[in-house]
Amino acid sequence: MTAPSGRSIARTPRATSTPVPNTDLSVLVLVALREELGALLCRMRRKDVEHFDGLVAYRGTLGATAVAVIRTGMGPERSRHAAETGLARFRPRLVVIAGFCASLRSQIRPGTVVCATALHDGKSVRLPRLPAPPGAFCGDILSAAAVATRAADKAKMAALHPSCVAMDMESAAAAAVADAAGVPWICLRAVTDGLDDDLPLAFAQHTARDGDVSRAGIALAVAVRPWKLPALVRLGVRSALAARNLADAAERTLVRPIASRAGAG
Repeated sequence: MTAPSGRSIARTPRATSTPVPNTDLSVLVLVALREELGALLCRMRRKDVEHFDGLVAYRGTLGATAVAVIRTGMGPERSRHAAETGLARFRPRLVVIAGFCASLRSQIRPGTVVCATALHDGKSVRLPRLPAPPGAFCGDILSAAAVATRAADKAKMAALHPSCVAMDMESAAAAAVADAAGVPWICLRAVTDGLDDDLPLAFAQHTARDGDVSRAGIALAVAVRPWKLPALVRLGVRSALAARNLADAAERTLVRPIASRAGAG
């Protein structure tokens, strides 16, 4: 997973003081970053907002499916907390784990959306119970403990995990929670940085309290090292492309009623 461009592309949903009843919810969607969330919100209809347990859920319809989207923040612990809280609150029939990733294969370029055939965390391997959507690019994904900032870091991970085609931080933790609850999941990840790409900044050092990238921290880092700006702009363009493609893939995945894929749950 990499940092977003910082460009806001979502309209502000309306807040609601009375939570929408949970009985019609089919899918819980988990994303880590603001830009991943924004691309999905642009596709959703009937957006309402719920605040609970330090999280914010955006409820509406995506494709043909009632969904709640939660931005978890970066890292496996935040992902685990959001998955546990979201599953307990909404009781979904499917969890969609979505977001950005880094490529571990030279032929997998920025903008590619990978549907996980397995999730690895170095200790266990988790398999989805649902088939990939038609036309999806499929492969194993590694969930690491930290962002791979340098190309050399990604090359090392690729050598240690030869079956994995991409890496993130959050997916395996969320999938573990879904598995424990007996809820099927699917994982969609969009590539922002290629195998040979160094990230312009160590984004883990510029994290806000909510687990997202700190825009103020990034601005300060660029002010101190202005030669980083061109690479940061390039990453922003790639992140925007990845966010659009990710939202497209999620919408295609949910275009049919969820009962046709997940059954009664």
